[in-house]
Amino acid sequence: MRDPRIDFLRFLGLSLIILAHVDPPNWLFQLRNFDVPLMVIVAGLSFSKAAPLESYVGYLWKRVRRLLIPLWLFLSLYFGVLHWLWPTHEWLALENVVASYGLLGIVGVPYVWIIRVFLLVAAIAPGIAWLNAKVRRNQTYLLLLAGAYSCYELLVAVSLNASEASPLGKLLALVFYYGIAFSIIFALGVRLPRLTQGQLQALLVTSLGLFLALGMAGKGFGVVSHQSQVLPDLQAFKYPPTAYYLSYAVAVGAALWLSIDFIMAGLKRLKPLENFILFSSRNSMWLYLWHIPFVEAFRALDYSNIGVKYVVAFGCASLVTLVQSKLIRLALMPKLKNELIRRNVKLILTG
Repeated sequence: MRDPRIDFLRFLGLSLIILAHVDPPNWLFQLRNFDVPLMVIVAGLSFSKAAPLESYVGYLWKRVRRLLIPLWLFLSLYFGVLHWLWPTHEWLALENVVASYGLLGIVGVPYVWIIRVFLLVAAIAPGIAWLNAKVRRNQTYLLLLAGAYSCYELLVAVSLNASEASPLGKLLALVFYYGIAFSIIFALGVRLPRLTQGQLQALLVTSLGLFLALGMAGKGFGVVSHQSQVLPDLQAFKYPPTAYYLSYAVAVGAALWLSIDFIMAGLKRLKPLENFILFSSRNSMWLYLWHIPFVEAFRALDYSNIGVKYVVAFGCASLVTLVQSKLIRLALMPKLKNELIRRNVKLILTG
């Protein structure tokens, strides 16, 4: 059974990621910078409510079908249309195509790196489930996460310069830095429903205090100092994710979970919005993929109105996703008699 609180948070994260891609003003771009960690926290929340895993391989294969295969299908269609309309586009260069399918995010389609994050987290999720079951005291669990994160920051501090010096180092960094950092955020999401109000408040205060302290000091751990008149640019501490960026995201995530019941009570008075949130959450993967061509079309046209870009990109992506899901469910699914094929088609094309 779906949890409307998780659906709302997934919708919020998706909405803010799309907002980032329409080039909002810098203050808003900085403010929404908790979106990707929020999506990872949501993945942890969903995982905590899922049925017990049958097998590690089975779970991982399901995540590949849910994330990677839809992306590859979309990229194949997108590159085909792009080759027809704009054959000289830089994304069609061989190295960019390979990087896009490989989720490298260094060159090629820049939007695919988040899929790499989710796959890396999926690879370690069963281990996190084991830890969550074994460690009963919330304080102990949070201390273990804090210790793991401290080790991660040390790893980044001593290896970042070396990793950026060679192609192999950059490739390893894409796996280890992002896999470790976001797995810790995922582990926090898994535990979040079990934290008391007092523990959530302590998490909020601690994370917010760390964020402000690092901001005023102009440091984000793991990377060189960035001075500014107010607070450093969060983006400077996102690739790879380090303490300044992640402490802000954790603080916002804790605040949202603390206030989630109040938020949901307000949404119940807005039934159309509640239905749209549920639709967006159920179809978040394809909605995310379909927003890409609309965002890129505005970029190619050098169109600058942020509000129009956002409404059109989100609205058109939602419409295409709705048509796709209706066609799959009403036109294709009734013709498929094999139950295994039906499940795979539904998982890949309507999620």
